[in-house]
Amino acid sequence: MQQSAAKRRLAYSIAKHASRLLTVSQTLENAMKQCGIQASHWGHINNIVDEFFYQGTRDKEQRARSKEQRTRTLLHVSCFDERAKNTTALLRGFAALCSQRTDIRLVMVGTGVDWQAAQRIANDLRIPSERIVWTGEQTPQQVCEWMYHSDAFVLTSRYETAGVVLSEAASTGLPILSTPVGIAPQLITPQTGILISQEETNISYTKVLYYKRWLTISNAIFIKLRLIALTTTTASHGAVVSKRGNLLKC
Repeated sequence: MQQSAAKRRLAYSIAKHASRLLTVSQTLENAMKQCGIQASHWGHINNIVDEFFYQGTRDKEQRARSKEQRTRTLLHVSCFDERAKNTTALLRGFAALCSQRTDIRLVMVGTGVDWQAAQRIANDLRIPSERIVWTGEQTPQQVCEWMYHSDAFVLTSRYETAGVVLSEAASTGLPILSTPVGIAPQLITPQTGILISQEETNISYTKVLYYKRWLTISNAIFIKLRLIALTTTTASHGAVVSKRGNLLKC
């Protein structure tokens, strides 16, 4: 306890005497201020997104599939830490959605301390095994591929410092459904996603995922998401600046 108090005093002192305090999101800055951390000047440095997230395309054939009978894919990527990621809320919402639709599936990418527990919860909720995919750990390139072959990205976190996975999803032109954590409030607009309050996560996920507009990737949404991603993230090696024309290609 004494060590923890000493660390807090040290953190407060460092912040107070720093010429500028940098965070990865406005949300993190607000949280630090609520904890009593004071600084003379604040600034933000965005998380880095690998440039290959910006370089893929969504072809017209893929967007046209929304008019046909096909399975729509909702994507979730996380480290499966229930305390932070709140995957139980997502699974409950998806279970309710499965009772209403037969043309939708959920892909759960990643692994972590609560990965097996999440699978047990899915079984307890009687989510059909053919409607949910557990990929386990994936490389960044594989995550990128999943994003380009999904219809919407879903995040149910209770808290995030930034949530770089949101930036990665936006960089691929993927509509986002998220709780207001990390950069989500700055990244999501009414045209590109939906913010959901923590208090009504289960109800809202069941309700809004039903709307067809979340099962369609339109050209306008694709371009707008990429433009927003360009302003809220930093691509590695300056790729955004040097290849901006190609990054907006669709």
